[in-house]
Amino acid sequence: MHLKNIFENHYKKLLVLPLLFVIISLIVIAVQYSTTGDILNRDVSLKGGITATVETTQSIDLTSLEKQLTDLFGDVEIRRLAEFGTDSQIGIIVAIGETKEAELKSALEKALNLELTENNYSTEIVGSSLGESFYKQLLVAMLFAFLFIGIVIFITYRTFIPSITVISAALFDIICTIAVIDLIGLSVSTAGIAGILLLIGYSVDSDALLTTKVIKRKEGSIVERVLES
Repeated sequence: MHLKNIFENHYKKLLVLPLLFVIISLIVIAVQYSTTGDILNRDVSLKGGITATVETTQSIDLTSLEKQLTDLFGDVEIRRLAEFGTDSQIGIIVAIGETKEAELKSALEKALNLELTENNYSTEIVGSSLGESFYKQLLVAMLFAFLFIGIVIFITYRTFIPSITVISAALFDIICTIAVIDLIGLSVSTAGIAGILLLIGYSVDSDALLTTKVIKRKEGSIVERVLES
């Protein structure tokens, strides 16, 4: 009963917190765009370059290695590979912008003091035009996802406010997620974009279920149905 009274009497004040999150998120995204020219950091799969996988169990100072490679090639991202279920290192992944594969291999051999062969070294190369094409197609897929979701929602509820609310909630989820990605400096891959598409789906699914209970059912007051949802 106490929760019901708080919600019923102060629901407008409770809207301040999510609106504040959205405003802060938009500011973060705007700063990211003005700094980098893009709303999020893209990895090699979305902007082009080389991803090299080195299989080794030797102890590696990733910070020192990243600095050495950054001095040579510019923007570099290094991740440690660990055995599933344990913390045992089995290798590293080096993602770098477009450069010559032979130069990268030579630099890695020198930095790691390790001979790289086909048994412990592999590369994946994505051209800049191909990576850019992937990125644009994924953005188009997101736009179409919102478009078709909006159509389905409007057909389902046939009223303006609930439909806009569901779509806005999904949009705000995406905005806040992208802002967090920018804040922690994470580089997004094609799998990351797919994850954002999944986020749209889960957000709309839960919002649609909650909205349906509030609108379609008649038991109790609107506030009671909202709290039950």
